[in-house]
Amino acid sequence: HPPGTTVMDKNGDVLLELGSEDLTAHLLVSSKVLSLASSVFNAMFTHGFSEGEGLTSKSPRLIPLPDDDPPAMTLLCHILHFRTSSIPMERDVAALAELAILCDKYDCAGPVKPWSLLWTSEWLPHAGSEGFEKLLFVTYGLDLPEAFAKVTKA
Repeated sequence: HPPGTTVMDKNGDVLLELGSEDLTAHLLVSSKVLSLASSVFNAMFTHGFSEGEGLTSKSPRLIPLPDDDPPAMTLLCHILHFRTSSIPMERDVAALAELAILCDKYDCAGPVKPWSLLWTSEWLPHAGSEGFEKLLFVTYGLDLPEAFAKVTKA
């Protein structure tokens, strides 16, 4: 694996390459875990796409995801692989927005919901404050209807 690879699953069969030339990250992940959490990953790994062919932990398949935010995807993979000791108890709104983009893209807001509720609860009392329009996007993108209602009301 490339130096600095974050291992989500020591028996992972997929190596995600995130970001562009300036900011890259590599994550060793399980295609099965991603498939169970996301209909998009499930299609990628099980419906005849090249990403899903010949997956093995002995030689993980490199999958470049240059448009995905490395810190947000790392956080998402920590959540999906149940690496709870690596999940922060607090997140700022900008980081939550990046996570919401990925949850929408990969259709996986459901598995992230308990964490999303925790993180957004800190920000909901400030929903009416100037500059918190991004919180509206976050609550919508993370599929939090009650929080979304509170933010829109504020």
